[in-house]
Amino acid sequence: LLPLFEPRRVVLVLLFVTALSLRLVHINQPPLDFHTVRQYNTLVVARDYYYKLGGSAPEWQRELASLNRERQDKWEPSILPALAAFGYLAVGGEHFWVPRVLSALFWLVGGVFVYLVARRLAPRPPEAAVASTAVFLFLPFGVAASRSTQPDSMMVAAVLASIYMILRYHDRPSTSNLVVGAGVTAFAVLTKGVSVFLIAPVFLLAAQATTGGVGVIARRFGVFLALALLPALAFYGYRIFGSGSLAGVAKGDILPQLWTSPSFWRGWAEQVRSVVGYPLVVAAMVGTLLFRAGLPRHVLLGLWAGYLAFGLVFTYTISTHAYWNLPLVPIVALATGPPIALVVEAV
Repeated sequence: LLPLFEPRRVVLVLLFVTALSLRLVHINQPPLDFHTVRQYNTLVVARDYYYKLGGSAPEWQRELASLNRERQDKWEPSILPALAAFGYLAVGGEHFWVPRVLSALFWLVGGVFVYLVARRLAPRPPEAAVASTAVFLFLPFGVAASRSTQPDSMMVAAVLASIYMILRYHDRPSTSNLVVGAGVTAFAVLTKGVSVFLIAPVFLLAAQATTGGVGVIARRFGVFLALALLPALAFYGYRIFGSGSLAGVAKGDILPQLWTSPSFWRGWAEQVRSVVGYPLVVAAMVGTLLFRAGLPRHVLLGLWAGYLAFGLVFTYTISTHAYWNLPLVPIVALATGPPIALVVEAV
């Protein structure tokens, strides 16, 4: 363990305290600052859950809350609304800040895993790991997105936790590590199904870098995916083929014909610019090459490949919705750590 007042530990504590403080500014205001309609969905569902858990309200208000919840689109399991409802009970009432603080805390948990993953992979730990954590915590779009009452902060944190567990498994292969890693991944994919695009390539390329033999890789990858995808397949399969609530969403988001449209590529580039900015993307590409050949570079390449595949599948939303590009934030944060550390050392 690091000494209590070791400089790096002090810096990390200051980073996380400052990051949380920044996200608490005007935290109880109505969420009109970031994709309001999407946040409204979470708040409506959380209100109905709160009343069903015993929150105080007249009967007509309970019935109205239930009707409003039934009319909301259902994109993923209502994990954040349920947590928010329990939070309302704990604080004695319905407050906007409860789900927003939960999202911010999930993002900070993601920051912990960014540091742990960077410590394992970066060529110049711990300086690069601290730099990666700072980028992840303070990138302006990430600050705004992590105050939103959407499940994306929870998804990003779960994806990073999954990547860390995958690294631990490949460092110390065992059945228990594989099952734990698959369990964390199952939660990430259940939170938002698109998580699989980032996680699956990382596992596959990490296995390629550390394991000899195509048969062994295929067997481990198959077991990992089977365990990790089972809960999500049950939920999303029912939503698409059973209730049909997601069938229309899939048809509207997955439009491969856009590949030949210049407006699609311009729109995607504009979303990347608004989320992380072109200079950081260039720095991240350079930084990826600074990672050692083998497992570290394979993990970064797996993340880039997963993000690219994700965008080529969900063509409409990746080119029109900035928050769908949120997975780019941890990728850029991890990849820019080494070049930032080099610059700081040179100075």
